[in-house]
Amino acid sequence: MKKLTEDLIAANKARLKAVGTLVRETRATLAGFGADRSKMATDQAKDLAGFVGALSKSVEEIRRGAQDKLGEFDTANRQMSRDQSRHLADYVQGLVRDVTFLLRRFDKERAHMSRELGERLDGEIADIKTAVEQILKDAAGFVNEQHAGMVQARQAWQDMCAAISEARKVGFTAPAVEVGPAARLSKPAGPKRHGRKVAAKKSS
Repeated sequence: MKKLTEDLIAANKARLKAVGTLVRETRATLAGFGADRSKMATDQAKDLAGFVGALSKSVEEIRRGAQDKLGEFDTANRQMSRDQSRHLADYVQGLVRDVTFLLRRFDKERAHMSRELGERLDGEIADIKTAVEQILKDAAGFVNEQHAGMVQARQAWQDMCAAISEARKVGFTAPAVEVGPAARLSKPAGPKRHGRKVAAKKSS
């Protein structure tokens, strides 16, 4: 019985250690997911900021060029005819249209990039959630399995104690032998076996 108790205690410690290891691995996995997500968001934000800065610089250069052209137009307007002034005005209008087109395209591309970034982050969050749910499900199954094993071992122990008590009532003394897993799960011996052991005791 002492050996059985030590086996039960050792098995319980092993189960608790396995559950602790599973919890640590789950926390490490979640921390890794968080770090990867944070790094990806930072990199994408830097890329987007670089794109916006480059485009803003291009727009500013176009605006300055337009201002320079307008200054040249004002200077040349004093010397040119009405037709030449109209041509320059058309050029400026075309330049304004180009700048407006670039700004609108920039807004569309920025909206598209923001939408893609949001969809990608949503997908990664969903994957992380699925992985965490699976880990928790596996952990719960493992704990339930270990609990069922402990319940079965306790029932076997109670059955064995009941069998020993019943045997003592009829004058049978249990031999001092080590009880293994197979014996813990077996049923008490039948009356015929008790009869032989009782007879052996009387002969001694």
